[in-house]
Amino acid sequence: MQANVELPKAFSVRDEHEFYPIQHLMARLNPKLMVTQIATGMHVSGGETVFWGLVFLEGDSPDQTQVESALQAAGFDMARSRLTQAAFMWSDRSVVDDREKMEDGGQPCCVNSAKPKPKRPTVG
Repeated sequence: MQANVELPKAFSVRDEHEFYPIQHLMARLNPKLMVTQIATGMHVSGGETVFWGLVFLEGDSPDQTQVESALQAAGFDMARSRLTQAAFMWSDRSVVDDREKMEDGGQPCCVNSAKPKPKRPTVG
């Protein structure tokens, strides 16, 4: 079965530890799909603070407008939450440059506002 999905797509999870199973599932569905945590905030319908993730194709990092559109479509409350961890998605430096820096013991360009780059789970 095939399906056409417009990427990027955002989603929310209640527990930060739920990202690894989602990354693993996406990698099994399509090894070119990347899943990363990009924000922490509230849903427009209220409730508790949740973790927000983004699914996109490897090598096709979305820009700020695409990330914000995906988050709004998923219900991210832009009025009460801020995009603090998404900044690396549209930074001036490439993901490859930041990964090389981190491997050399340095820090990525947005270390104060972003988590380390998403890691590809091992599929076996």
